[in-house]
Amino acid sequence: MKSRSHKRKSRLKRAAEMLHPSKGREARRRRSCARRRPPGNALKLPIEQRKLQEDRRVSAVVGVGNGMTYAPEVVESLLSMSLHEVIIVLDESQSQAFEHARSCKGAIVINQPDILSAGAAHVLGAEVSTGEIVMFMPGDRIVTEEELALYIEACSQGADVVLQDLSGRLPAFKYQSREMRVRSFLNRIMGREDLNASSLTELPHALSRRAIQCMGSFRLATPAKAHGLALAGGLKIRAVSAAPLAPESTKGSEKGMDMSESSLAEEILIGDYLEALGSMMERLGPSLTLAPPSRKVLAARRNRR
Repeated sequence: MKSRSHKRKSRLKRAAEMLHPSKGREARRRRSCARRRPPGNALKLPIEQRKLQEDRRVSAVVGVGNGMTYAPEVVESLLSMSLHEVIIVLDESQSQAFEHARSCKGAIVINQPDILSAGAAHVLGAEVSTGEIVMFMPGDRIVTEEELALYIEACSQGADVVLQDLSGRLPAFKYQSREMRVRSFLNRIMGREDLNASSLTELPHALSRRAIQCMGSFRLATPAKAHGLALAGGLKIRAVSAAPLAPESTKGSEKGMDMSESSLAEEILIGDYLEALGSMMERLGPSLTLAPPSRKVLAARRNRR
């Protein structure tokens, strides 16, 4: 039984809607939308409708050095987005790229006389950046606004480190490169098997200001070690589905092959991951254990074959 006061309020509301029909229809529409809307963060817009959140300051760092490829359209695409700042880090080997970067209005250009590695360029970019979220971008591939929104949204929901999700895009284990296997092993031994081979060595990725302060910007000089530190430091790490993995990252290695430049780079990365693993073993000691996979995980692996 409804109380008299409730009935009186209902009659007054209906009378008000009769006097102002448009307001009544708008109120009924709002109530209907509120009933259909899922609770909490369950409301998700389609990717094509997502836009960068202008209330979050986002810095984009493009590091190009040591012979890495620079595509002018990458920077031009970033400058067209609603980002807080775009930082380009170059070394002396990128003279043509420097001339183009200087001509881009709104970009912050850092030109180093020494030859830079990708990690060193990220260190400089992180130290100069002032955004709450720092996106580290590839210099040879355009990242769309929809793809960028995935990383920013994950950081806005509390993630400190947002990586590119490689699950489902890697070849079978026997065709994976040694670097990919070491990446997966490090994630698994730290209890993050869900990350698969995702790592800070893969671009793009995003770091919150808190993550940079906790790890120290100088740690970004060696992305593999920084990744291990993020795992051990209790930072919130997520992986989001974005662009497909580059074909050269999925190539396996065969015994007896010549030590080309690419294989030397792979050996260096593997050494960095092994050093990160050794640091984790020293830091965590007996608590660093490799738990056996669950039956669900084993079934998923078997079904992928």
